[in-house]
Amino acid sequence: MDLNSEVVYWVALAHLKNIKKKVVYNLVDQLDKKQITFKEFFNLNDEINDLFQDYFKFNRDLLPALADLKNNLTQYTFLVEALYNQGIEVIPITSEDYPNNLKINLANDAPIIIYIKGNKKLLLEKSAAIVGSRNASEESLIFTQELSKKFTGEYKVIITGFAKGVDRKALDTSLGNNGQAIIILPMGMLTVNNTLKNYYEFISNGDLLAISTFFPKSPWSVAQAMERNNYIYALADEIFIAESDFKGGTWSGALAGLRNNRKIYVRIPDSNENNANRVLIDKGALGVRLKKVEEEPKEIIMVREKENFNSGQEKLF
Repeated sequence: MDLNSEVVYWVALAHLKNIKKKVVYNLVDQLDKKQITFKEFFNLNDEINDLFQDYFKFNRDLLPALADLKNNLTQYTFLVEALYNQGIEVIPITSEDYPNNLKINLANDAPIIIYIKGNKKLLLEKSAAIVGSRNASEESLIFTQELSKKFTGEYKVIITGFAKGVDRKALDTSLGNNGQAIIILPMGMLTVNNTLKNYYEFISNGDLLAISTFFPKSPWSVAQAMERNNYIYALADEIFIAESDFKGGTWSGALAGLRNNRKIYVRIPDSNENNANRVLIDKGALGVRLKKVEEEPKEIIMVREKENFNSGQEKLF
């Protein structure tokens, strides 16, 4: 890997400490307008830093971070080599392969780069997110399974996390029914290999795409799991929650989505269930339930009704 590769600079810029994304976006925009590559920018003489600060219109606070980046380019070069050696691709926000949904739904909070392993053409397909609790009830898992089967039959890509419970049920149901899926990870790509090994066949066959937005060597963390859900909701065309706790990634992601006027569907809980589904419906999510057909053969039919849903009404799928 060339030390001056643009990808190396993208990775380094994406993980600048204590620098907001919009500051990096501004720098990228200024370089693009002036048609200057990262290599040319970072090879400018350090003595003119005070001058090109005004020329490139970025904050003086960014200068120490950029100097530190330049001093650590070799480290980032080795990191990018490790990624490429494992078939992991880096997609910056300026790339035509970068998903438009992330740009549209997250604006300045969109990830500067995404790391992917698998079939990136899945990013162009119609999609539906199915998410929920790690400790979901049997009702929620049945809902997840049937919804995943329905969308797989409609040739929609299932987008979910990689946690136990609802996420894994949605993923395994889709892949088990010859469907396709995208998983968004709450850790770095270089720390998830052992967990992903059971899915390598689906990645190789083009039926699964794994995405991470975090530093490649970053381990799992609660904060990243919560942030990951925001990316799931932003990437998907449709969003379905099988079961939410009163805190955690599903809950925070749902609230963020509702604040951004995203249409979010939540399974209507039974009266004896102890989860946050009803609260999310009261906050503006659309309630959904499965319509069971009692005649033989028994199956679950999901019918979309009119969209003018009010709290307390049921919407059948």
